[in-house]
Amino acid sequence: MTAHLTEFTADFTATHSPATPINILWNKFKLECMKTLNTYVPSKMTSSRHSQPWCNRTIRRLTRIKRRAYRKARLSKSDDDWKIYRSIQQEAKKQCKTAHDTYVRDIVTEDKSKKLFTFVK
Repeated sequence: MTAHLTEFTADFTATHSPATPINILWNKFKLECMKTLNTYVPSKMTSSRHSQPWCNRTIRRLTRIKRRAYRKARLSKSDDDWKIYRSIQQEAKKQCKTAHDTYVRDIVTEDKSKKLFTFVK
């Protein structure tokens, strides 16, 4: 992105003079900025990690806390940080398993078999 904008700046200053009307300069600049944003900046990043139907807010929160604890433990290389990470990891795993089991139990006990077969598929 930086290389593209540097190239645009050089081209922009070479092709336009100070006598060029400000509206033309602004439109050219705005158009190039929008093209750069659309090309180089992702508009939406999705992750399959939290897209499961049983992942609720608390599980996502625990996963983020676990990820932060892992980074901290990896950087500090402290035994205490690794113990904290492992305890958070166990809690997150337990919560995820409980939520998954509850979700499956609810699907199986429902009368609508379509959801069950969609889950099995």
